[in-house]
Amino acid sequence: MFHDNNALLGTLTHRLVQEDVFDRDRKQPQTRALALLLHHAGLSCRRTSQLISLLAEPVSHAPISAWYRRASHLFREQPVQRHERLVIDETSLHIEKPREAWPEDCDKDAGDHLDELFLWAAVDPDTEQLVHVAVSQGRSGVEALAFIKGALARCDNQPFIHVDRGVWYPWPLTLLGLEWQVTSGGVRNTVETWFGLLKERIGQFRRRWPTNGCPGEVEAWVEGFAWLFNRDPSARLT
Repeated sequence: MFHDNNALLGTLTHRLVQEDVFDRDRKQPQTRALALLLHHAGLSCRRTSQLISLLAEPVSHAPISAWYRRASHLFREQPVQRHERLVIDETSLHIEKPREAWPEDCDKDAGDHLDELFLWAAVDPDTEQLVHVAVSQGRSGVEALAFIKGALARCDNQPFIHVDRGVWYPWPLTLLGLEWQVTSGGVRNTVETWFGLLKERIGQFRRRWPTNGCPGEVEAWVEGFAWLFNRDPSARLT
């Protein structure tokens, strides 16, 4: 999957060491970096541990997901660049509540055991790079404003914005003085395709996603997915 896997593995290993992400040296940094890449590529925690144990050193499946989240702060460091245009969209995600939070008469068929979150993404359609991602518990003009400001912080210019017909977009875009238009199809396919890739990856988890899921944990996982996606040339959207 990774055409530049050696360079990507080396970069991630270096960052783990440089940032002192793991304070215990029970496992080699390269082992952990390889586990992160394999897990990102779609392998389950159990399958990742099996391959790592075969290729590097013995690793149980239990810590894989925790490693992914522990390294998430590295994934927040996206470069500030010029982007001529951005496609912004959002989609709903569902995570399973802790079992103790389930209602007594929980109806799983009705989704009583789930919490709904909203994932926001800004994609540069010309480079197919994820510029910014975020997770919120609501979807309104307030959340849209916060997200758009976050996306603009990753740009050294004011890009043209493409959005859908969501009623939460006109107010913040106008307030920020941005040029924008409602677009269907075309460039919007970039962000919609990425959402599809993400949800396909999430669907491979057998149980709750992510482990001990909460908005902060979900955002950390998504940021990691986006960071690694941007560095994997084989995962382009076309």
